[in-house]
Amino acid sequence: MTTALATLATAGLTAAATADITSVYVTKYTVTATQFDGTVVTVNVQDLYLSSNDAADSVL
Repeated sequence: MTTALATLATAGLTAAATADITSVYVTKYTVTATQFDGTVVTVNVQDLYLSSNDAADSVL
């Protein structure tokens, strides 16, 4: 599932930008936070990082 998500994200971004995206990295972690009413919630986070072969692509 993660690989499919990364592939779709890469395809979508590649179509919208002219950057040469060479790799996609996903990090997953869980965060526990307190809402304004004091309720504690646990959230799963997935960060998607794109790497490129050109430093000029950092503006994406």
